[in-house]
Amino acid sequence: MRLANVGRSLLFAAALVAAGAWTDGVHLIGLLVLGLAAFPAGLAVFEGGDWWIRHRGGEGTGRS
Repeated sequence: MRLANVGRSLLFAAALVAAGAWTDGVHLIGLLVLGLAAFPAGLAVFEGGDWWIRHRGGEGTGRS
C-alpha cells in the first residue's frame, strides 16, 4: 500500500467530516462514522481493488 493512497483516503474521510462540521454534534459524529466506514472503500478505489482482495484473503495471497 502506497503512502499517497493512504493519504488520499484519509483526506477523503476528513472531507466528509469537515463537510458536516457546521452542523451539530450528532451530525458530526455520524459523518465521522461514515468517513471511517468509507476508508476501506477509498483504499480499494485508490489501490484498484488490490488492497481489498489481499485483505479478504483472495487472489494473490496464497489463501482463499
